Amino acid sequence: MNTSLPNPLLAQYVQFDESLRGIYDRLGPSVLIPLDDDGKPLAVAASFTETQSAEYLRRLSTSNIAVRCGSPRANLCAIMFSEEQVFQTFLLSNPGLRETAVLNGPEGVILFIRIEGFRPRTTTLPFCKWLGEAATVRLCLRRKFTATYKWLNNCVASANVRNPPGGRW
Repeated sequence: MNTSLPNPLLAQYVQFDESLRGIYDRLGPSVLIPLDDDGKPLAVAASFTETQSAEYLRRLSTSNIAVRCGSPRANLCAIMFSEEQVFQTFLLSNPGLRETAVLNGPEGVILFIRIEGFRPRTTTLPFCKWLGEAATVRLCLRRKFTATYKWLNNCVASANVRNPPGGRW
């Protein structure tokens, strides 16, 4: 279990929810958002600390879950690839990102990174979609079983991102 959760009692609470624990283990301290079955937020916290009350964690443990990107969220950003081949080409140009947290879901392959300094806004690019400030990424659907999400790697890396050969961002 991720030991970066500030309150040991709440960390114990999280350990009994496999989905929630898996998300924290991979993303570290992150602003998670409980979603209803239609993908609408049930509650929105501004910071990680606000998400650590027993009431908020209980809501997360009984709902679908998303994560919020951006600076108040420990600089978490994501890159969404709709095609597996484009993702693999991107990794050839950025081999240091092979070990970062990657989620495969209905939206495509989503790579999570933490970036210090300048972070672009959410932008659709020719090869992918950059998810920046205040972007929301679905991670876990508990009640609608028509879509599945699978984690491919374990933890988020800090990184410098390079263009693919011949590619433009």
